[in-house]
Amino acid sequence: MERNKTNVLFNKITIILLTLMLLSIPAAASTGDEITVTQSLSTTTASPGDTIDVTVQMTMNTPVTALTYQADAPDGWTVSWQKDYIAEFKSNTSEWIWSSEYPAGFTRSITYQLEIPESTFGGTYTITGAASGYEITPIATTGQTQLTVTGPTPPLPEADFEVNATSGIEPLTVQFNDLSTNTDTWAWDFNNDSIIDSTEQNPVYEFTNPGIYTVFLKANNSYGEDTETKEDLITVSRDTVEVYSGTVSLYPDERTALGALNGTGMEIGFADNGMVDSIGGYAADRDNESNYWHLYLNGAYSMTGVAETVVEHGDVVKLILASDDPVTWALNEWDVKATVTINVIDKISPVATLISITPNPAAEGEEVTFNGSGEDDDGAVVGYNWTSSIDGPLSTSDNFSTSDLSIGTHTIYFKVQNDIGHWSYEVQDTLEIIDDIAPVVTIDEVATPTNVNNIMITGTFVEKHLDQITVNGINATIGDGTYSANLTLEEGINTIEVIATDTTGNTDTETTQIVLDTIAPVIYSTFTHNSTHGMVDVTSSENIAELEVNVNPNPIVIVPNGDLMWTGSFLLDGENTFNVSVTGTDTAGNIGMSNYTAIIRTVEFVNGTVEFNNSTLGTSIVFNAANITSASIVVTESMEPMANLTDEYVGFHFINVELDSNLTENMENATIRIPIPEDFPETINKHDVSIRYYNETTSEWEPLDNETQVVVIGDKEFWVVEVSHFSIYAAIADVPEEPAEVPETPRHSSGGGSSSRASIISSITEITDTEEEVQAQDKEESTPSGDQTTSVESETTAPSVESETEDNEENARNVPMMDGVLGTCAIVVVGMYLRRRKD
Repeated sequence: MERNKTNVLFNKITIILLTLMLLSIPAAASTGDEITVTQSLSTTTASPGDTIDVTVQMTMNTPVTALTYQADAPDGWTVSWQKDYIAEFKSNTSEWIWSSEYPAGFTRSITYQLEIPESTFGGTYTITGAASGYEITPIATTGQTQLTVTGPTPPLPEADFEVNATSGIEPLTVQFNDLSTNTDTWAWDFNNDSIIDSTEQNPVYEFTNPGIYTVFLKANNSYGEDTETKEDLITVSRDTVEVYSGTVSLYPDERTALGALNGTGMEIGFADNGMVDSIGGYAADRDNESNYWHLYLNGAYSMTGVAETVVEHGDVVKLILASDDPVTWALNEWDVKATVTINVIDKISPVATLISITPNPAAEGEEVTFNGSGEDDDGAVVGYNWTSSIDGPLSTSDNFSTSDLSIGTHTIYFKVQNDIGHWSYEVQDTLEIIDDIAPVVTIDEVATPTNVNNIMITGTFVEKHLDQITVNGINATIGDGTYSANLTLEEGINTIEVIATDTTGNTDTETTQIVLDTIAPVIYSTFTHNSTHGMVDVTSSENIAELEVNVNPNPIVIVPNGDLMWTGSFLLDGENTFNVSVTGTDTAGNIGMSNYTAIIRTVEFVNGTVEFNNSTLGTSIVFNAANITSASIVVTESMEPMANLTDEYVGFHFINVELDSNLTENMENATIRIPIPEDFPETINKHDVSIRYYNETTSEWEPLDNETQVVVIGDKEFWVVEVSHFSIYAAIADVPEEPAEVPETPRHSSGGGSSSRASIISSITEITDTEEEVQAQDKEESTPSGDQTTSVESETTAPSVESETEDNEENARNVPMMDGVLGTCAIVVVGMYLRRRKD
């Protein structure tokens, strides 16, 4: 009991120190993809007063410390936690917090209840949330986030308004009165330019320019919005001035100091309510003879006695009569008159009409024709102006065509100018220029098959308005007409899909397939001979791009001998021991190997018995035969498979024996002894290993009639069995269903290459790391090594996982952060932790 308390205390200290150390390590910047958060709802349709279940699944794409999830429900809805024994729940914020560190690939799920208030109106509501962690910004949920509530219809707004005036002279002030119902906010546009001019309920607006105005109101509340548009509601006119025309007589008695430039002058002033268009006049002496008078109007001089100008309201107009030469006249002798006519004309701004824009919408590069006109009641239209909100000035003609318009939604403005320089109020229309030409994307050729799982996909594209290119959903890096993206391939056929999308949503898709083959070819090889030559026969499980066969250790010529079969020969040259090495490289670059030793030997029988020993590998074969004194044998031995060994078996030693005809006919039996390796894996019981033979007819490893024994000879252990014939034999065992750890001794499967062995071990070993399994591993590690096997297989009762985990994590949360508390002990604990996770 005391020992259990000590173990619990040690585990608590371990978790505390680990948490402190992990929190002190700077984490990488958050990218938003560290956690995949998926949400599902127990139903997508509910009624007021119902309670639904919300399940959130969080998968760690990178190690995550201090995992946090916060639910986000509509206001007034109640979140109720369904207990998760290892999380801390904060009801005031609807937030779950886990103090553990979770490895990449780990998945954590929660389910909570969401109560819908009885007062809820019908509609579609969003149920969402976000997961985060230490140095990880919140990541929003995906999946089912919309819930439809079938309830009473909410009070939607209805927009309406009235004005105190619909026409008047510039500047015109108008009072707008809101008549909307069920409205909380207002948005007014008084001049139809799509810009909100006021958010007051009852605004006052001053129209300063002449024109006809459309007024727009949008009314909102929390359940929706409504709009009211009143076309051509307000008409604003330019102010008018009355016409002034008169004759002014100038008499000599009104003159002072006759002489050049000192003639009689007069001043005419005008009020600010009108505009002077022109002034004309003449002056001469009474007889219209030699003496001419000149007219000066605001400094303008006319030889003919006529001058014209345009004068604004309030200007002072001066008329001066002067003679070319000084003349002395007697007062009242001459009746000199000057007649001046002043014309003041009422001017109203011109009106522009945007007749048509065709076609609309138009494709990029397509010719678009613009038609407009203008009217001026008291003058003439002499100027035009077209402008685009995207491309700026377009034309100064009333009608024109262009094909050089940018993609997008253009607001086209049109106005006209009259003969005295006044511009009309702008009229406008919308023009949509769309891109209906899809991008063109290609994929550069990629070597396939390949044994490299990380690969760069590259290619080209043609598109002026590219938005993005994705490669199997990953955003590619875009260059000048090129793209690239890194992909991680999966074993087998990988379909690569490249999608190019332009800014208007047009797409082009290109696909290709890449085969990832990281499994080495399975190479089988056998050795035969005649009186002069040795022969090596090779069989492969797949196509071989390069095959190399070496014998002692010289290369030999190898030639095809059927489908996936090759044969090579060499001179025996008096040797009797041959080390054969076969290396085959498949089209993906994976290398499979077969290495073995073949021994040709003539053996001498004594009393019908002879023993063959391999001093290198330690094997021996005892032959029993009658009526023979000597025989020729060829013994081939390998640690690699010499025939197909499926994933259900693990092999340790392979032997092939060829007998001459004399021994074949007279052999009574033979005994095979195969040494048991010193590093034999603990996960396999050596008594479960049996010596079997390969049946070439059925392609199966058949058991023998005689049982394999474990025998101690000298100071070594052997697998021993008696046989009555010879073919390929092997010491093999069934693969353990769930090995506690990966065997240290390489598992021999077909082909024998290192890559092949590694991949097969990987295929039979599934390492999981749920929290329950981690705690089970903790218990296993605390068991003395001498009882390891027993502890794994026993049903020993452990402390409650729930209670111990809660205690550990609660203590970890409550321990304050202290500088200098981490030392050698913390490092040792982390080392233990990592080793455990790795195991």
